[in-house]
This record gives sequence, C-alpha cells and structure tokens, in this order.
Amino acid sequence: MDLDLKAALAVAQAAAQVGAEAIAQGYRNQDLTVKNKGLIDLVTQYDLKSEWAIRAIIKKAFPSHDLLAEEEGLDSANPQAPRWHVDPLDGTTNFAHQHPFFAVSVALSVPEPAGWKTLVAVVRAPILREVFWAIRGQGAFLQSLDHRQDGQPLANARQLRVSSANRLVQSLVNTGFPYDVHTRAREIVAPFERMLGQVQAVRRAGAASLDLAFVAAGRAEGYWETGLKPWDVAAGALLVEEAGGQVTDGQGAAYQLEKSPTILASNGLIHQEMVSIINEL
Repeated sequence: MDLDLKAALAVAQAAAQVGAEAIAQGYRNQDLTVKNKGLIDLVTQYDLKSEWAIRAIIKKAFPSHDLLAEEEGLDSANPQAPRWHVDPLDGTTNFAHQHPFFAVSVALSVPEPAGWKTLVAVVRAPILREVFWAIRGQGAFLQSLDHRQDGQPLANARQLRVSSANRLVQSLVNTGFPYDVHTRAREIVAPFERMLGQVQAVRRAGAASLDLAFVAAGRAEGYWETGLKPWDVAAGALLVEEAGGQVTDGQGAAYQLEKSPTILASNGLIHQEMVSIINEL
C-alpha cells in the first residue's frame, strides 16, 4: 500500500491540533455538559467537538480512508482501507475534574495479514504543552508547545529513547483501570498489588495515550492495562516501539490492535519480569 507518510503525519498533526484547541477551550471555559456512557465512563460536549473537528480534517485529506473514533465509531467498514484510530479526548474523567493529564490521540494504521500495523502517530497534550509523534521506521519525537517571548519555540523537537533502567526496583510503571473496575475490582487490583511490591513506584494517571508516550520518553519504564480500545493505544504503542521499547499483550505475545484485550509496554529491559508479575508466573 503506497502511502505518503510525511503527508499523513502533517494531516495527523493538524487534526490533533484542532482537537486539542477544542478541548483546551473547554478546559478554560469550565462550561461542561457531562453525560455518563456508563457508571464511571463520561463524555462531554468537548469530546464531540474535538472529534468532529478531527474527522473533518482527516476525511478532507483522505476521503477513501476509514476512521474509527471513540464517540461516533467507525464511519465505514472497508477491511482493505487504511484506518485512522482517533481518541478526541483521552482522559475525559481527568478533563471533567480539571486534572491536566489528558490528550488527543491520532494514528494511521494499515491492514496486514497479521492485523493492523500503525504507521503514523500523534499524541498532543494541550495543558501539558507537549506533542509526541512518530512515523514507523523513522523514530519518535517530542516537541514542547511553549514559546519564548520572541515567539520562537522553547526547544527544538528531540528524539525519544526509552529508559535504560534494567531493574524493577529502579522502575516507575504506569497502569490504568477499566470502566468496569467496580465489578472486577479483585481481578484488576491483584496484579497492581503484586507489581507494587516489586517496583520503585506505580502510577495511575488516567490517559493511556500519555502513559505510553511517557514510556517512550523515558519518564516511566513500563505500562500495562486491560480493557482498552484501539483508539486509546494505537498512537502510543507506535511511540514506544519507535523509541526502542517493546509492546506486547499482557501474556507477552504479539500485540494485535483491535484484538488484544491487554497491552503491556516497556523499555524492553524489564518486560519479561512485568509479564511474570502480571500473570503471577
């Protein structure tokens, strides 16, 4: 499949920017209309505004591509078409509580016999003022969105590399809880408790795309979570791989976007130990 990945990245960057501007406006205005999709699964009008803006940019640039997004689902179902995986506001609960750890996640994947292969990724965190991006085979990068007084970027984009920590006791790992945690609390908390006894620290911040981006940036050594959707992880998983890390399912097998129920990402050096702890091996 012949795709201009630099052009696709430019579209992904533009889409993530308009989505981030929409949710940043909501964060500033604090005029949220919050609805429950589930017991603790929220949606606001800004999730929708972000998604509509992102869809408009991507579909204008690539009308023949499919787009799968959190709020309005899959716009068509051509198994041979490239597919955009979009989370217009990853971390809605944080957003609704004025917690700044949330982002827009945009990824482009293509179908292969083994499953979806992500080629382009952008994760943009408007309040943290950072944007992460990657093209498969070309590395992962981070740009600060802050500017000096003269209008120039505060820092040039830097290439990301995962942490070199090779011992669990030196490692900070991230995790998350699925929206049905109230009905599966013991099952979900058990590996969390086991991990807590082995690593330096465990964090549960509430936005999978940023948890993965932080592994790519060397800010955390690992991350695992169950019950995620493809739009949560498509972009972040590519960031980790392009930064030299490892991504599998929770059992250590190949991660399959849209199929694997659990994701495990790490710097690669503590990966097998995390697999063992999660599965109590």
